[in-house]
Amino acid sequence: MNYFLDLQDNQVVLFADVLGFSNLIEENKGNSLYTEGKFIGNLEVLFKNIDEYFSHDNYQKAPGIKLNWISDSIFMSCDISSINVLIEELIKLQKQFVSFGLHLRGGIAVGENYHKKNIWGPATIKAVKLESNIAIYPRIVIDSKDLKQLPLKESYKKAFEIDLDGASYLNLFSLMIKEELCNFNYINVYIKDVINKFNDAKELRVKQKYGWLKQNLIKTIKENRELVNKIIQDHGKEKLKKENIRTSEDFLKILE
Repeated sequence: MNYFLDLQDNQVVLFADVLGFSNLIEENKGNSLYTEGKFIGNLEVLFKNIDEYFSHDNYQKAPGIKLNWISDSIFMSCDISSINVLIEELIKLQKQFVSFGLHLRGGIAVGENYHKKNIWGPATIKAVKLESNIAIYPRIVIDSKDLKQLPLKESYKKAFEIDLDGASYLNLFSLMIKEELCNFNYINVYIKDVINKFNDAKELRVKQKYGWLKQNLIKTIKENRELVNKIIQDHGKEKLKKENIRTSEDFLKILE
């Protein structure tokens, strides 16, 4: 039997798995925002923030970007001409999730696709396979051939790096530092969360995931020492005294 799939050419699809989402649900069974002194967040707030931003009325803020969030899975798509906008919106999502101790692992693919209330097509299938088979760690990967097709602005193009295993991935942390899209609090929360999860991990596969994040944080901070130092100084001397952070080297000491 044949079906009309209503596919559009030159579409970009991002599929991401939200790591730690199931654990957060378990922790949030109660109504308290604090459990044993540890902030565990409120899923309703997180969902509302994202749902409101990507509601129909707000599409003008992110023209052409479509988003579906179901449990621990996120789909974003757009025409290839809007790839830079998609990355901007991905950064905003990243900020929201990191603030709740959540991290994204995903894949980006280019091809034919349909995305209205539902989503399907070769690009969707490829993005899901990239997340399942190639990403492995909390990173967003892309096939090198698809990467060459993307009309990225120069700073975004440089944010795609080749990892030790040969996979091309989007270094969101590096991009956020270079584009001045993160502050001291974001970096501080990010580092502490990764270290805590790495130290607490009992299973090898979980430890490896946060070990990758830990090494990526170290690598990125070392490559952007001056910019990170500026972010730290902009936080203010009095606030820094409480955190016992003076320079990027103090962040590296925590990580190493």
